[in-house]
Amino acid sequence: DGFAGLLGLPGAAIPVIAAYALDTTSGATVIAPLIRNGTFTARTAVATMLVGGIISFAVSTFKRSIPFQFGIWGREFGSKVIVVNTGLKIVWIALALAVLL
Repeated sequence: DGFAGLLGLPGAAIPVIAAYALDTTSGATVIAPLIRNGTFTARTAVATMLVGGIISFAVSTFKRSIPFQFGIWGREFGSKVIVVNTGLKIVWIALALAVLL
């Protein structure tokens, strides 16, 4: 199952992750029927959404956070703020994934 299999997730996780990365509500809408039909357990559904959250966070960082932080702090310090914020968020999500999987 490629990427999903590496994480111990069903192959159906890939379209859910893609949908969640673009829009969190869409991700939830895509996964809901897959939970009902047994494709995902509660645990794998949450793990899938967390992976989608990492990708979504990366997308939103480039779309929103970089211009915002640079506008407030300037390029040099704003870059440091972004690196710290991004690093901490990814660490916390990764820890949650490790606990779930």
